[in-house]
Amino acid sequence: MLLLSLSTNKPCRRSALRANLATLLMNSPGWGGFAWIGRLLLRGAVLLLDELTATWALTLGLCATPWVLYRARRDARRWRGPARPVVLAHGYMYSAGTMGPLVHALERAGFGPAVPVDYSSFRNPERAVSKIVDVVRALAETCGGVPVAVLGHSLGGLIVRLAREQCPQIGPVVTLAGPHKGTWAAALAIGPMRGLLFRGLDLPTRRDDLAIGGGMDLVVDVEHAVLAPPARNLRIDTSGHSTMLLDPRIVGAVVEHLGSCAWAAEDPAALVVQRGP
Repeated sequence: MLLLSLSTNKPCRRSALRANLATLLMNSPGWGGFAWIGRLLLRGAVLLLDELTATWALTLGLCATPWVLYRARRDARRWRGPARPVVLAHGYMYSAGTMGPLVHALERAGFGPAVPVDYSSFRNPERAVSKIVDVVRALAETCGGVPVAVLGHSLGGLIVRLAREQCPQIGPVVTLAGPHKGTWAAALAIGPMRGLLFRGLDLPTRRDDLAIGGGMDLVVDVEHAVLAPPARNLRIDTSGHSTMLLDPRIVGAVVEHLGSCAWAAEDPAALVVQRGP
């Protein structure tokens, strides 16, 4: 519940205010030769905020995971209206609970059922991929064969791309700070996921795919978070790695992209999920 409350309007307004203030300061002509000092201070502030957000992810996120998973399953059973299902995968050392704000925001924007998947960061990637595939297939069947969009943060971005190679029911792919070209942070990783984080992935992309990178991300360099054409790439200059999960600009970009996909442009009448009480 604590996680879901973070996606309400007040935190979003504060995040937007910080982002706008940072952009204003960096573009102000008064900076002159001191612009590099401003960038350094801003980078340090983003790193500190990222560390605090990561701490939140490892504590509150872990505690909230059972509630977030229960609520997602409950909402999927009760879903009414056009079915535009989305499956979400968390990053390395994170948990499904950290995707709670994104789940809530997507469903408020009319996308859903939105179901986060919890997997172990210390087991083989194949296990995580298998979990994603199982959830996607079950959700697609529940929604009458509608393609399922997938969203992954950090390592989750690689996992969902691997899953699509095995699961034709997967539609658009959205990645947030996905290390598609590897990351130095893999040196700190433990377990079989380490190799995947080091080398990244070289897989085909589609026009409906979107990769979002943070200009202040010190974990996955923004140049390593891009996808090859015909996928779209978006850079948010004042966003960090963990703070992406709470950044209203990220949510807005994801919603706008999914809304523009052919996946979401089908006849809504054909996508209505019919269920009993």
